[in-house]
Amino acid sequence: MKRSATTRLTGTASRKRRAVSPIRRSEREIATAARTDPDAQPMTARELAGFRRISLAKRVRHAVGMTQEKFAATYGIPLGTLRDWEQHRVEPDQAARTLLTLIAAEPKLTAGILQRAREPA
Repeated sequence: MKRSATTRLTGTASRKRRAVSPIRRSEREIATAARTDPDAQPMTARELAGFRRISLAKRVRHAVGMTQEKFAATYGIPLGTLRDWEQHRVEPDQAARTLLTLIAAEPKLTAGILQRAREPA
């Protein structure tokens, strides 16, 4: 039976490599390099128009750091409705936009007020 050969690291190969400092470039050099790179060209207005904006509901939910399920339960929004808003299937009406604006400004206060409103009198 043959033994497999092993490689032993010696000298500098066995030591950790030192971090290499990044190349320092001026803003002008960076801009020039970006303009000449065919893979890094800015998008045209037509290309940008093809993208959809992130919905208000999704921006607010991400800002408060909640999952769809938690956000819907906390603020009394049906989960399906929230998903429809986020996926641009349906736009929130004025009352819903106002609620989302309040949540964005004061998430804890809004959650507390809604919680007290749901409690039996």
